[in-house]
Amino acid sequence: MLQADSLSVPPHIRSLIDRLNAADYECYVVGGFLRDLLLDRPTHDIDLATSALPEEVMALFSDYRTIPTGLIHGTVTVLAEDDPVEVTTFRKEGLYSDHRRPDEVWFTKSLEEDLKRRDFTINALAWHPDLGLVDPFGGRTDLEDGIIRAVGRPTDRFHEDALRILRALRLASELGFSIEHKTADAMHDKRSLLSHVASERIRIELLRILRAEHFAFVLTKYAAIMTVVLPEMDPLRQEMQGELSRYDIAVERAKRVDDAEQRLAALLYDIDIPEIGKTVAERLRFSNNSVKRIDALVSSRNDYPEADKRSVWRALHRWGDVLFGAILELRRADLEVRVASDEDALKNIDTIRGIKEALLQSRKDLQLSDLAISGHDLLAAGYRGEAIGEALEYLLLRVCVDDLPNRPEVLLAELETRGGEAKSGSPHIHR
Repeated sequence: MLQADSLSVPPHIRSLIDRLNAADYECYVVGGFLRDLLLDRPTHDIDLATSALPEEVMALFSDYRTIPTGLIHGTVTVLAEDDPVEVTTFRKEGLYSDHRRPDEVWFTKSLEEDLKRRDFTINALAWHPDLGLVDPFGGRTDLEDGIIRAVGRPTDRFHEDALRILRALRLASELGFSIEHKTADAMHDKRSLLSHVASERIRIELLRILRAEHFAFVLTKYAAIMTVVLPEMDPLRQEMQGELSRYDIAVERAKRVDDAEQRLAALLYDIDIPEIGKTVAERLRFSNNSVKRIDALVSSRNDYPEADKRSVWRALHRWGDVLFGAILELRRADLEVRVASDEDALKNIDTIRGIKEALLQSRKDLQLSDLAISGHDLLAAGYRGEAIGEALEYLLLRVCVDDLPNRPEVLLAELETRGGEAKSGSPHIHR
C-alpha cells in the first residue's frame, strides 16, 4: 500500500484541487478514488470533496465543461481531460425514509461532518496536498488490515441505505477483505431492506461481485444475503447432494466459468423452474441481449445437442459460435462439479466442440442470407407462407451439413426432388 505522503494524484486532477485550494476553499481527494490510490489499484470514479458551494465550483471552473449532476446534493461533474471528476460540497444528511437517499441535505464547512456520513471507514478517508491524510475513523488501519467496517453504528448505516449491504459484499469480493463482525451482523439483520433498492442498482452490484476474484467466498459466507437478491436459490441451501448443498454446488459451478453473466447462469443452472434465467434477468433489468444470453445459457441444460454433425450444426445455427462456446463451457463446469468421474460425458463435450470447430473451419456457419436463392425465388416456385422459411432452413442444413452445392439450380432441383410435399404449409422437412 502506498504511503499517504507519496500519493500520486494524476496532474489534471491535482490542478483542480490546487485551483480550489488557491481560491481559499478546502478541497480533498475522497472516497473510493482515494482508497484505490492508497492500495495502488486501478481506479475509475474520481471524487473530490470541497467547502465550495456547487455554484462556486461551476464559476471557478467556467473554462471547463461542467455538468450539474446533482446540485440538490451538492455534486458538480467537471470534465478534466475527458475524465469525469465529481466535485461535491461538504454536507450533512437527514433521515433516509426510503432506505436509499436522504430526505434532506445540508451543506457544511466541516470535512469531518462530511466523512462521518459515509458508509465504511476505508471510504471515509480524505487527502489534502498540504495537510496529508485525514482519517477520523481509523480507515487507514482497516485498509492495512484488510477489514471492511461501517462508520459509526453499522445498523444506522444500512438502515439509511440498504445498497450499502451489497456494496460491502462487492468490496469483499474485489479486495479480498473480511467484513468486521458487527458490520456483518448488521448486514444480515437489515438484509430485508434490499427490497427497497432499485433492480438496476442490484444488478450493477451483483455483476461486480460476480466478476471479482473472491466472489465464491462471498457467495458462500453470505448466502443468507445473496438469496435475498436471488430468492430462487434459497431452497438450494437446504437440499443436499452428497456432502454439498445444491447451493454450494451452484457456487462451485460458477467458479469454473469466467464472465459474470455466465456465472449468474451457473448459479441458476439446475433450478427446476421454467424460464428461470429469463425471469431473473428481466427482474434485474438486464438488457434485451443479456436476457436472451442468460436465458439460453440456463435453458441449454435441457436443450443440449447430440455429438453428431447435424445436431451440432443446428445448435451452432441457433446460438452462434460465441454463445455456443459459452454453453459448452457451462456444460463442462456442471459435469466437473457433479459427475467429475464420468469421463465419457466430459469427452462428449470435447467431441461436440471438435465438430463445431470443424464446421467453422470449413465455413459451414452460413446464414439464410448466404443461400444462392431467396424467398422471392420460392414465391416464384409456388411456395407460400411458413413453407418458404421452412424450405430455406432445409436447404441451409443440406448445404452446410450434407455439402449440397450452393447454386440456384441445385437448390431448386433439391426442392423438386421432394415432390408431392405441400408448398403452402409445412414441407415436412426430414432432419
